[in-house]
Amino acid sequence: MRKTRKNRNTPELIIKKSLEMFNKQGERNVTTNHIAQQLDLSTGNLYYHYGSKDEIILELARRYTNEFNEIIQRSISNSVEFGSIIQLLEDIIGLRWEYRFIMHGKFGMFPFNENIKSTYFATEHSNIELPASRFFQKLYDFGIFNIQQQDLDLLARQFSLLQEAWLSMQILNMPTRPSTEIISAGRHYMLKFIYPTLNKEWQCKCDSVFLAEPPSTATLFTSPQ
Repeated sequence: MRKTRKNRNTPELIIKKSLEMFNKQGERNVTTNHIAQQLDLSTGNLYYHYGSKDEIILELARRYTNEFNEIIQRSISNSVEFGSIIQLLEDIIGLRWEYRFIMHGKFGMFPFNENIKSTYFATEHSNIELPASRFFQKLYDFGIFNIQQQDLDLLARQFSLLQEAWLSMQILNMPTRPSTEIISAGRHYMLKFIYPTLNKEWQCKCDSVFLAEPPSTATLFTSPQ
């Protein structure tokens, strides 16, 4: 019988290994037995901490939405500066890539699993969608957008959906691509999307980023080699 090594934080090890395996192999291809084997745990030990794979997924989803919320809340409380917006984009893209199995699960498995569906989508709404909408409103009030108020919610939703679609493409083509490349290319792509909605001053700020962007990291959709 396997024994848990002393001084091991078993619940945290289970979560970290599950995230790694879900990202690399796809959540559907990973079972609790696979996770336990990778950690040299008995399945009974794993189930002592998490009663099912659903519980592991929900814990990862909880962490993802909470971290996303923290990033947005920091940006809402900070002053509106171009550098802080760039940092926000990088933080969000990096976080989405870190939990990239959720992108597939959200449109694949989650809708067919009522336990996960009801919990995840409610949390996503409160921790991601509502704070993101408030942040876009803050940017609008600051005057960086050259659009009408009634178009703001649509822009916020399109921004989020396009980001998810772009990341899903990267997951399909290059699931092991270094996060630094994903963050750089994703930042470039999202700035390009939002560029037409910005005022002239902020468009000029974006132009300076585009000029400095190395061609290799500015590639948006790259086919596998």
